[in-house]
Amino acid sequence: VILLDFPGMAALLDGEKSYSTPESADQQIREILPVAHDMAELRYLLSEAFDWGAVQARLTKIRHHYCDAFMDGKAGERAAMVIVEALAGKEPSGICR
Repeated sequence: VILLDFPGMAALLDGEKSYSTPESADQQIREILPVAHDMAELRYLLSEAFDWGAVQARLTKIRHHYCDAFMDGKAGERAAMVIVEALAGKEPSGICR
């Protein structure tokens, strides 16, 4: 995973110009994952010279915390079930706990 940056992004994330805050998952992830600020940096991050092994532990932590705490690849299925239950007005099954 490589995050992309653009001119003015820092100003957009500062203050109340967006729904993002320093505590938001998107900004927390930006502190952990590699961010490309220009084409040269993107090329470097995509090259064999970049040490993805050094980032792997952080990627696993993010995946566990934000994406799939069960680490079984079924986060999307669980999310869909919760959405279907909510749309049907059913009580939550507790599948995400």
